Amino acid sequence: HEGKEYGIHLGRGKPLGFGTATTAVTGLHAHTAAARYGGAAQEPVDADALLAETRQSMEHDEGLKPCWDGLRNALQLGFVPADRIWYPPGAGFQDRDTDIKGFDESFRWFSKHSGGRSGRLHPLPDVRVRNQYLPIEEEQ
Repeated sequence: HEGKEYGIHLGRGKPLGFGTATTAVTGLHAHTAAARYGGAAQEPVDADALLAETRQSMEHDEGLKPCWDGLRNALQLGFVPADRIWYPPGAGFQDRDTDIKGFDESFRWFSKHSGGRSGRLHPLPDVRVRNQYLPIEEEQ
């Protein structure tokens, strides 16, 4: 999927500004399993041939296609618009521009729901689906 930018998500790095990073492969040294774990002589591995073989296996294994599609979406920067990635807000997105303080009171949600362990929770949408929005539970 040429032309799209992908990132990796670094665990516990968000407070330091390291929530997502992009990468570039500048060198590749690949091992066969037999050489790495079995002590066999290392055979040269051509990076272009390895990439072609990987792409071919991805395209021909229909059972893994949903996994690859989901992984592609999860790692693709911008798959979900950045302005929609938010802790549970305290108001609807339509109110964000006029009531940013009320909208940004996510800690109120966490305190009422024991940090997300209780209350009415929604499962995350299937990562293969374009619409990744969740409903906002308004306080009653």
